Amino acid sequence: MSIFSRLHARNPLDSMKLGDLRKAEAQLRYQIQTTLNDRSAMEEQITLLFSESLAIADDVGTAICAMRIQAISESWQLKAQTCLNLERDLQVLSNMIAIKEQEKTLQRSGVWKKLQNIDPDTLEEWLAKSSISTAGQRALVNELSEITSEHISQSGTGSVDESYIRSLISEMRTGSLSSDSAGTKLFSNLSSEQLDGSSH
Repeated sequence: MSIFSRLHARNPLDSMKLGDLRKAEAQLRYQIQTTLNDRSAMEEQITLLFSESLAIADDVGTAICAMRIQAISESWQLKAQTCLNLERDLQVLSNMIAIKEQEKTLQRSGVWKKLQNIDPDTLEEWLAKSSISTAGQRALVNELSEITSEHISQSGTGSVDESYIRSLISEMRTGSLSSDSAGTKLFSNLSSEQLDGSSH
């Protein structure tokens, strides 16, 4: 569901007040920080499990440790996806705030009327991908005039590969990886998959 739908804003430019947007923006920033903290805690758990895996001598114990890492990694992926979604929503709201702060200027220039005629879903999609200038009124008007004069264009997580986790444990046992490096390598791999998935 889009951020505008969740905020019950059928016509976001007119129905959403600046104060409400700023309140929603602050709530999103808090949610993002909470999600990042949760991810950090999971990363510490995984690094600890990698470290503990070095003391495991049998295959069964290694498999159990790898499955625990896999389970936490999948939770980490969900948190990472949540964070991406929240950051997208934050970008939308921050851009909306920049527009609303210059509402009178945009009305005088005629840009406001053009923005009102854009479908809310299309507007949101553009706001999510844009970084609106707050340098000054003229810069904002010029930027939005360019946008409204042309057509505005219009993810899930995969399962974590247990065999990849076990290969990292094997590398640690040969001394080519530390537990911290194994964790870093795993998170880098998960992040790459996350970005690939969100780009489709």
